[in-house]
Amino acid sequence: MTANKHSTKRRSTNKGRKRRTAPKKAAAQRTESAALDKPAPAALRYFFYIGLVVLIVLTLFIIPGTLDAKFQHYQGIYPQLSNVSVNNLSGFCNSYYSKNESPIGSAAGGLCSTYTSALANSSIALSLIFPFIVFAYLMLKGKGLRSIISELGLSKRKLTYRYAALGILLFLLFFGLEFFIGAIEGLTHVYISSNVTEYLSNLPLYFYIFVFLVAPIDEEILFRGFMVPRFGIVLSALVFGALHYISYFSYIELIAAFVFGLAAGYVFKKTNSLYPSIIGHMLFDFSTVFFLFFI
Repeated sequence: MTANKHSTKRRSTNKGRKRRTAPKKAAAQRTESAALDKPAPAALRYFFYIGLVVLIVLTLFIIPGTLDAKFQHYQGIYPQLSNVSVNNLSGFCNSYYSKNESPIGSAAGGLCSTYTSALANSSIALSLIFPFIVFAYLMLKGKGLRSIISELGLSKRKLTYRYAALGILLFLLFFGLEFFIGAIEGLTHVYISSNVTEYLSNLPLYFYIFVFLVAPIDEEILFRGFMVPRFGIVLSALVFGALHYISYFSYIELIAAFVFGLAAGYVFKKTNSLYPSIIGHMLFDFSTVFFLFFI
């Protein structure tokens, strides 16, 4: 009888504790949910709104306008540049850098330095537009910063060893695809240039650092974190591939980016974490820069 009474008391005590704990957990969940749903501060919202406008103006008007002005300046000083236009400036500068000498005197050095700086800066501004579009749009919808970060799969709890390993696996798959395409080209003797070397050569050092540290985050936020839940894996991969084709005018880059988009989109859909695709993307871009300089 005494043992039964003690057992009954313990059960009743445990039930009492559970009853007291349950409301606390529910209240904590409501507090967390309220914090996530709370709109971002006005200062943060306007930072993204104004920043987006500034980046668009830089990309479309200021950087190209500065290049045109300096190009006309050099043409006015050096008549030898009369046969060069902004449209064929890329080929002209690649020829100049490959020969490591100026075919028309000191004009080429200054002109091509201006061109490569403009190309790097416009690429960086365009890349930064991607996350600014996402954050500005979601904040315009009334979402808070914590809610946006959670929705995009960027919360701390989504950064795990397992997801990091998935990122490495994505890199190996993507790298293997590029190697497979190269092997087929070697066997068939049908070579399709990727144009990556031509477009990424002779650019400023800060651009290469940006390429593998920041650009992958920018692109994954837009194409995986934002587009996959709204437009699906296939469409986001198609747009991602089309962007790379426009950048390099290469079908290899189109196919490789599309395949990576499919794999990265699938992983994001299953894990709701953006870290695997960011890690895979970073590793591949780093390998591209590494081979560009050292291979």
